[in-house]
Amino acid sequence: MGVPMEEKQLISALKRGDEKGFEEFVQRYGDRLYRSLYFTVKDEATARDLVQDTFLKVIKHIKNFKGDSKLYTWVYRIAINLMKDGFKKKREDLMEIEDLQIGKSHVESDVLKNFHHHQVKECIKEVPLIYRQVMVLFYFEEMKIREIAEVLEEKEGTIKSKLFRGKQALKEKLIEREVFHEKETI
Repeated sequence: MGVPMEEKQLISALKRGDEKGFEEFVQRYGDRLYRSLYFTVKDEATARDLVQDTFLKVIKHIKNFKGDSKLYTWVYRIAINLMKDGFKKKREDLMEIEDLQIGKSHVESDVLKNFHHHQVKECIKEVPLIYRQVMVLFYFEEMKIREIAEVLEEKEGTIKSKLFRGKQALKEKLIEREVFHEKETI
């Protein structure tokens, strides 16, 4: 995949320990990472802590970044690992679903175009974590299935399955709130 040239300059600045490079890094990725984590953990303080811990770990390990993926993919992978470590410490069970291949839906629609933004965000928070995480990356971060599979270290088929099941769970939540009608497609 490779890293875009502008990103390479930022990575070089981070590897040199350049303060302006770090400021640029935080400005570029801070809000984006926070949003993704907030939708995943559903708690502002936890999301902020994860962002801070992620950035500290990035600074500590930036020399290990090889440039095989985009910088954000690598950063997000660190955040996911920190989040999973936190869940393990709390003894919460992160369930895995079976690897189920599903075909790409012929009607792939963007939920944000079809529904009131706030209501959808609230309903997404109620979707189980294993699906919500994939949905946030796909719809809000606009990552491709392949990129999500790389970040979460799972097979593409598993990601497609989680996205499908997440959309079904979201649809149920939207129907419950009468934001959505059963015959509509998400």
